[in-house]
Amino acid sequence: MRLNMSPRSLVIIGLAAASTATAIALFGGTGRPASAVINLDSSIRHQTFRAWEASVLQTVLDYERDLPGFEALFAQAAGDLGINRLQIAIGAGNEHPAGYAADYIRRTLSERALVDNYLYAITNDNDDPNVANLAGFEFGLLDWQMEHIVVPYRRALEASGQRLLTNLSYVDFRPSTFEHHDYPEEYAEFMLVLFEHLKARYGFVPDAINVMNEPDQTTWTGAAMGRVVVATANRLAKAGYQPDFMAPSVVNRQNAVPFFNAMTSVPGAAAHIKELSYHCYWDPGPPAVSLRQIAERAVAAGIETSQNECWQPDNDFRALHRDLKVGRNSSWQQATLNGINGYYAVDRATRKVTLQPKTKILRQYYRHIRPGAVRIEATTTDATLDPVAFVSANGRTVVVVAAGSAGNFTVNGLPAGTYGISYTTDAAFDINLPEVVISAGQLLTATIPAAGAITVYAK
Repeated sequence: MRLNMSPRSLVIIGLAAASTATAIALFGGTGRPASAVINLDSSIRHQTFRAWEASVLQTVLDYERDLPGFEALFAQAAGDLGINRLQIAIGAGNEHPAGYAADYIRRTLSERALVDNYLYAITNDNDDPNVANLAGFEFGLLDWQMEHIVVPYRRALEASGQRLLTNLSYVDFRPSTFEHHDYPEEYAEFMLVLFEHLKARYGFVPDAINVMNEPDQTTWTGAAMGRVVVATANRLAKAGYQPDFMAPSVVNRQNAVPFFNAMTSVPGAAAHIKELSYHCYWDPGPPAVSLRQIAERAVAAGIETSQNECWQPDNDFRALHRDLKVGRNSSWQQATLNGINGYYAVDRATRKVTLQPKTKILRQYYRHIRPGAVRIEATTTDATLDPVAFVSANGRTVVVVAAGSAGNFTVNGLPAGTYGISYTTDAAFDINLPEVVISAGQLLTATIPAAGAITVYAK
């Protein structure tokens, strides 16, 4: 959830675009000498990319006015950005007798009252974690999320030949007299009830569970999270479900590794945790330090990393670049599909859907880095022109350089082939340059006219 915290700004760089006269020139051609040399080494391989993510909130009326434009939004998000994972928020207070969701949806219950009195107010269904009383669970908000966003977006993604990944994100921001973290088997029952409901009603279940959203601002501990992972994995496996688990999704990035270590100290927990996740709302030290620690701990555990919430303006292409390169992210979230910090804006009069300003530069990454792409080593002789490079599942190379200022550079190590080049700056969106053909061993030189990001991609 979004907090009123001030994270440090993130630093990044991008591959550049071209001069007006000669956008791209082979090294030794008419282009001026490059000030930076970018070297690619495909023999050094890093993380495999999995997902571009968006969050689906339980405060569902925040979506209602934009719904008439969502069909167009879904088509763009699926086809252009390739967003392929939805994080479905689920309040701990969904274990509660039904009724409050309907009151909220028909606006007889305010959003403030929903959040303060119901979303996180757990009422245990009964005293037996092995026998669920379904009357003690509220499915109304989850069904709204599924029917208005998740299911139609799943269809849109499948129409473009892609598969949607989903995860349930458990949120518990208010104390209750009964807490799931004190009763791992009750948490396991809660998740099983949700999985069974989703399977029966929609025909599919989540691929993963985000164990607890921002535990470091609650009474949840890493050890408690580890215990509920073990109980839930065992309970779901008996019912035929084997989701991955992601954690700890801390609000303070520096807490990610300590929480993860406490979780995995619980016998059996480490086998089920597949993603070391974090938020970026706070980090009292240099961000690169905590990101390196997260990346190193994930590599040691043999799992992936993800930034799975950072709903604020400076979660921009600079942040993404650093998370990919330093944090070794395999998945990354901007925010919700729509809204001020989301991917898109919807004009409620015309239903026209447009990219939010910072998404325009993020698109330089999203459009060409897709699931299955493997990051390879990319170095630069000029820190203001910093590259990140991937080899896609079909073997094509993609290089994105974040530029701190105008400049020119040469790329060394691209395979022979035809390359498209596009860039976006604050003043210019999606400028497509002439294609360039290079043979084996040839270098490619380019210029960017201002700070921004440029993508060089094999056609």
